[in-house]
Amino acid sequence: MIGKQSRFGLFTSSHQTAQKDTSAAAACAGARGSGATGQKSDGKKIPNPRSPIGADDTLGDIYYKSYTEEQRGEDPHVPVWSLKQKDTFVEFGACRDWFLGTFPPGEVNRQKARNHEGLYRAYIIGEVNARSSNHQIVREWRTMYKERAGWEKYRDRLLKEAQDFDQLKNKFLEEKASFEAEKKAEEWGHHGLKNKL
Repeated sequence: MIGKQSRFGLFTSSHQTAQKDTSAAAACAGARGSGATGQKSDGKKIPNPRSPIGADDTLGDIYYKSYTEEQRGEDPHVPVWSLKQKDTFVEFGACRDWFLGTFPPGEVNRQKARNHEGLYRAYIIGEVNARSSNHQIVREWRTMYKERAGWEKYRDRLLKEAQDFDQLKNKFLEEKASFEAEKKAEEWGHHGLKNKL
């Protein structure tokens, strides 16, 4: 998916590296032929216990099964997805594909190494904490919405008061200018009358 976007020059090399590693592992499994799957005298294929990769494995399966920290531990994780840019998470297939490829192989192996009790406890703790966090986020979101609504009303009131103040200020300046003009006219009238007397 990312490899097709080479014109952007983004993630192309890392994706090609992951594809090359995955393809190499797949080719290795396929090249073994009877060695990878084994061959009975009656012609039926049997799994080879030496290879963790099965004949029906997808590229995603091979990506995870062929991982070793020594060989690929420092490489960027590039999910082997069939997701398209138009996909949305309202369909089961897209959600499942995202889940299957989203976590790096190191984390998948870490979880795989847990015993059943440890995995069960981690699930319960994680699920409860996620639900509890979601509950608090909803509460805070509602509070923030109310606060925002109150703040917007307060802002509208301040804007109206500022407009009213500007109108009163302009009116005051006009009346002040008129008063000073009348005062000067009166002073000139008194001064002219005094000179005549």
